[in-house]
Amino acid sequence: MSASAPPVLHEWREPRHDAFESRNVWSLFNAFTESLKDGNLAELPKRTEALHGLLDSHVGLLS
Repeated sequence: MSASAPPVLHEWREPRHDAFESRNVWSLFNAFTESLKDGNLAELPKRTEALHGLLDSHVGLLS
């Protein structure tokens, strides 16, 4: 995944959307996806799917 830390951290600390002000996995996912939108849009589905896999396993949705 090529999202760099500074844009993700900025989205985490100051989310563009009020719905993501809570500090939880959903708001972390949003911070990454908002940052990824500024990159290669052709790669966005693959990167989002990889992020889903990472976070889903973290919260116990995958075995």
